[in-house]
Amino acid sequence: MAKNESDDRDNVVQEATVASAQAWAQALKRDLAEDGRRITGGWPGTLTEARSRAGAEVGRALWSRTLQALTSEELSAVARNAFREARRVWNLSENVKPLRKPAGKAVPRVADPA
Repeated sequence: MAKNESDDRDNVVQEATVASAQAWAQALKRDLAEDGRRITGGWPGTLTEARSRAGAEVGRALWSRTLQALTSEELSAVARNAFREARRVWNLSENVKPLRKPAGKAVPRVADPA
């Protein structure tokens, strides 16, 4: 692969990874808001979800430009980067409230919907 094509592919992978992660975080925040729930605690996503969501988005972006598909190593890196970006977007939410354990009371945890 030529240097310029490699750079173009890297840019497509990076842009699609970030877009996917940001859309994922925004969708989760929107779903909570529609349910009348506040955003509390840490990022609820998983690396498995990141791999699935970002992998599909990056794969579509590469395919639409007739670029080589992700290798398994690249997919792992995309998943980690998407997870970090989605968590960053989540943590920037105006109404994120960290879970705090009230004295003498247990804090209920919400199960992962996956």
